[in-house]
Amino acid sequence: MIGIPSTLARQKASARPSRKFKSYTHHGMIAGPTNGKGELMYSRILVAVDGSESSWQALKCGTELAKRLSASLRVIHVVESAQAPVGPDQAGQVQAASAAAGQTADDIMSTVRETVAAAGYEAETAALNAAPSQRVEAVILDEISRWPAKLLVMGIHGQHGFKSLQPGSVAEEMTRLSPIPLLLIPTRTD
Repeated sequence: MIGIPSTLARQKASARPSRKFKSYTHHGMIAGPTNGKGELMYSRILVAVDGSESSWQALKCGTELAKRLSASLRVIHVVESAQAPVGPDQAGQVQAASAAAGQTADDIMSTVRETVAAAGYEAETAALNAAPSQRVEAVILDEISRWPAKLLVMGIHGQHGFKSLQPGSVAEEMTRLSPIPLLLIPTRTD
C-alpha cells in the first residue's frame, strides 16, 4: 500500500471545508451547520404550501425541523391571479375565480395554523397575491429576500426523489432559481 506523505495529507485535510454538525440527541435537540459566525445556518425556515398532499408533508417536516433547531418558521401560500377577461361576458368569471382563490387561500392558511399549533410550535403565516403576469416562483423568491429565509422547504409530487420533478413545476424551477438551500419533501403514501 502506498502512503501519502504526511505533509500532503495535512494540506488535503486543511483544504476540506469543515462542517460544524453537532447532535444532542439525549436532550432531544439537534443543532445544524453554522455559518462560520457561530449562527445556525437554518435559523429562518420558509415553507411554501399549495394545498396538495406533498405540501402538507413539507409543512410537517419544516415545522419539525424548525422545532428541533429552535428556528423561526414562516409558511406562505401564493395566490395566483385570475387572468384578465377577454370580453365583457367573462368579467364575472374572473371575479368568481378570484373569490374562489381567496377562499381556498383562507382554508389553506387555516389548516397551516392548525397543523403548526398541533405540533406545538408557532409560525408566521401569509397568503401572498401574485400579480397578473407574475409567476409563483417570483413571489417565493421575493419572499426569500424580504423575510430573509435561510432554508426553503417545499413538497414534490411522486415518490422517486429528484427524478419525479415535473419539468416546469414550481419545485423544479426553484431547484434552479433558489439562492438558499432547498429541501424537497416527496408525498408519502404509508
